[in-house]
Amino acid sequence: MHICDERAASFSTCMVEFAAKAVKLKLSQEEAQQQNHIVGDILMASDKYLKYMDGVKEYAPGADETAVQKIVAYCGIALQSRDASLVSCSDQTELDRVRKGWCTKKLNLSAAEADAAIAKACEKMKGDRQKSRVTFYYLVAEASGTLGKLS
Repeated sequence: MHICDERAASFSTCMVEFAAKAVKLKLSQEEAQQQNHIVGDILMASDKYLKYMDGVKEYAPGADETAVQKIVAYCGIALQSRDASLVSCSDQTELDRVRKGWCTKKLNLSAAEADAAIAKACEKMKGDRQKSRVTFYYLVAEASGTLGKLS
């Protein structure tokens, strides 16, 4: 039995749901602790994007959290590797990979649209030696006008 569904908007919403259901169902202390652990696991998995928000907001102050969540989910395991979590604008192979994967498959951009958006993101982040993949992908989506596809 799961107390909070995966759509729970926030920790506080989930905990309020949990408290209300615990009282209603009169869960034993052991059952309540088990459910609290499940809630924590769900929140930990769904809040991974938060560590990327500051980087995105540095370049896009009004960044859409839902879009950042979707980018983090899209990148998945690649974000666990330091090298794979960064984008190099000086590496054409890397930019081709961004164009073919992110731009073409996820954002449905043509090659020309993708190249233009990538160039804008590279220009915007040129002062940042280590370009976060999440931030870079967000800026590409923003530059191409496709953020709505992520929300």
